[in-house]
Parts: sequence; C-alpha cells; structure tokens
Amino acid sequence: MSIYLHKHHIVPKHAGGTDDSSNLVELTIEDHAIAHKVLYGLYGRWQDRCAWEGLSNMVGREQIIAESMAKAKRFKGGNHTDKAKAKISAANKGKKLSEETKSKIADANKGKKLSEETREKLRVVNKGKKLSEETKRKLSKSLKGKTKSEEHKAKIAAANKGKNKGKTPWNKGRKCT
Repeated sequence: MSIYLHKHHIVPKHAGGTDDSSNLVELTIEDHAIAHKVLYGLYGRWQDRCAWEGLSNMVGREQIIAESMAKAKRFKGGNHTDKAKAKISAANKGKKLSEETKSKIADANKGKKLSEETREKLRVVNKGKKLSEETKRKLSKSLKGKTKSEEHKAKIAAANKGKNKGKTPWNKGRKCT
C-alpha cells in the first residue's frame, strides 16, 4: 500500500514562505491537516484554518474558496498583484463551479459598478466573440420586462451614432420591423 504525501510549506506562503526546498516537507494528509491546525492555534490565521478544515474534510472546496475570497477582499481590499492574479487564474483553469457557487458570486457582485479600466479590458477580451444561442436566450430572458432609463437610452444612442447599422445595399433606407 502506498501512502499519498503532500508538500507542506513550513512557513506558509500566506505568511511569507517560499517554494524553496528548504521550506518544504512531505507529510501525510492527516499530518498536513494537523500541521495547519497547530499553525492556526498558534497564530490564528484564517488561511491555516481553511487548510486544516479542508484537509480534514470538515468543509468543501467551494466553501473554502468562498470564504477565502471574502476574507481576502476584507483584508486586502480585493486587490491582487498581476502575478497573484495569474496564479489564481492558472489554478482555476478547467475547474467547474456549482450552480450554487455561481449564484453566490452573482449575488455578491449585484449592484457593483465596474471601473472604466475593467470595462475596457472586457471590451478588448470580448471583441469579435459571438454569443451562443443559449447565452442570447438567457440575456433576453433576464432583460424581459425591464425598462431603460432615459440616460441609458441616450448612452446607447451615443454609442451607435455614426455606425452603419443595418444600411446594406439590399435594405438601404428600409426600417426594421
């Protein structure tokens, strides 16, 4: 029978530790959980509690992610370095979120306004991408019955001003019905 070993940071990365081999030790899952429980008892860091509870199967992955995101925003204002963002992105590639987690994230972001910088980044990333029929249906359904403010209508008109929308040689001058 083989025993599965985890690499444990003697000084955790969240406490300034590195990936240097002198800061790593191999532990069984149980010992790894105990190490984080001891660290939590000594220093009271929420990251060690999350690691301990996750390794002990006391809480699920999604709960740990949700709590970590909430704590990180509270303590750091939600700002990550580009390097940290890249690591987070790489770690989450290919992972699927449950509908419950997606709903919690959506609820947490309701009413938040995106900065102009973020909006521009989204424009660049999404430029030329086509929406799937399913996404179009969902958008349509979510917008049913909602009215646009005069300010919103004015912004849409300004954004479309000068665009050759629908004026092709075969329908020149025709109105869409």
